[in-house]
Amino acid sequence: MKLITLLFIICVSTVAMAQFGTEREAARYRVVDFPRYYVEQSQRTYCVDVKMSKKVGSYVDADELIDRISFSGWTKTDAEHANMRMAIEFGDFIYEATEILDQSTEEKTKDGGVKRKPLFIGTIKYTFPIKISMIASEGKYSSQINDGLAVFKCEKNFETRKAASEYMRENKDVFVEKIIVGDADIAIRAANSGATRSFGFGSTTEKVEYYYLDSKKGKYFEQQKEDADAIEVMAKGSNANEPINPEGIAAVIDHFIGIINELDNNDKKQKKARNKLMISVAELNLMRDDLEACASWAQRIVDEYKDNDGKDILDKVNKVREMFEKHHVTSRHFSPVAPEL
Repeated sequence: MKLITLLFIICVSTVAMAQFGTEREAARYRVVDFPRYYVEQSQRTYCVDVKMSKKVGSYVDADELIDRISFSGWTKTDAEHANMRMAIEFGDFIYEATEILDQSTEEKTKDGGVKRKPLFIGTIKYTFPIKISMIASEGKYSSQINDGLAVFKCEKNFETRKAASEYMRENKDVFVEKIIVGDADIAIRAANSGATRSFGFGSTTEKVEYYYLDSKKGKYFEQQKEDADAIEVMAKGSNANEPINPEGIAAVIDHFIGIINELDNNDKKQKKARNKLMISVAELNLMRDDLEACASWAQRIVDEYKDNDGKDILDKVNKVREMFEKHHVTSRHFSPVAPEL
């Protein structure tokens, strides 16, 4: 009889434990990637100056390159009205040499011998420095493409050195154009990227980590599974330029808070589950940029559970708050507005 009673107690305890088991999940959502420097909205104007030799200019058009310079939150204008000045300087293209690489390999044959598999690839060594610089009253940026000797590798390969040499010689002009046009394209993309990182507004992702009650035996399972699925959908469909589904995320947070209020903090298993769900509420508030609510829940976690999760969330809140103060915003989800001239 004692054995039966003991087994019954164990079974009941196990079921109770299972009802409040939690599953940890994470999802990535998009936010605005703030620049290194803060520039007042009315001052976000720039001009672009492209310099190149006559030889380089015969392959690429300076005005077309200038037209391709664009970054979020800024307006292109002339030098007289520009706050930030971007300069892209193409140095002379110098064809240094053609070199044929021997990348032949050896393969073992069935009889134990060795068979050589010839493979020759043509390369061009050249110099073509490209300097990029940006100067504004608030800061500056600079970089260089092709700092020193560069190497172009032909995509086609040959079975003899002679065939590779003849191909490289016959198509020299084609390769020169390909190199100059290709490196100019790299420079424009590098200029846009550098401008965005230093002055403009890009897009990046942040991670929301949350817990939900995942026991199929628990009364909260169906609702919690729907909430977890909703978080995944909202994160996946997020856009840095607009708020994350305000009504949807508010409803999920309300569901979590409702369960937290029902859980018994005096029961060990429920208390643990309650702690995890409070973390979820804090993280979801951070996801929607409600720093005050996030900090409030994180502080409750620190006060009630004395663990590091709440402290870690508070650290994240402080970092976001510092970014808000620096850039004079209240959200990581907005569409940067360029000034009108």
